[in-house]
Amino acid sequence: MDKNLTWQEAKAATQKKELEIAAVIPHDLVTKIDQLPKGTLMSCGQTQVYDEDERTYKWTGGTDIFLIPGTPQEPLIRAIEEHYKDSRFTTIVDRRLEGTLRIQLYDEANREAYVIGSGFNGPDSVSITSYSPCFELPEETWSGGTF
Repeated sequence: MDKNLTWQEAKAATQKKELEIAAVIPHDLVTKIDQLPKGTLMSCGQTQVYDEDERTYKWTGGTDIFLIPGTPQEPLIRAIEEHYKDSRFTTIVDRRLEGTLRIQLYDEANREAYVIGSGFNGPDSVSITSYSPCFELPEETWSGGTF
């Protein structure tokens, strides 16, 4: 974990990576890219038990890519998988309960992750859910709310 990383820097870098992932999809198939302007913080702790002394968090956000109606999402998600095959990310591929393809790009060194799947906003969309690298939140900053 980078002890000097701020939540603002983590958010900016994560949003930039979301747009880089979205750019893998050919522009002529995209009608709109909608990036959430704000996100929330999630604990980077080893457990889900609340620990008042634990101040490590990750910023979470997302981007939705809207496609020309009728565009199949699975080949586009596979293209993202292929694009990141030899990168710093480990790629995990699975299917959601309803059978749609989902990939996860995970950087174990800093616990950064991106989950890309089809159909989150209907049949003509691809969604990216993001989790920034971990950072320490200053004690004077409340972890609730939006960032």
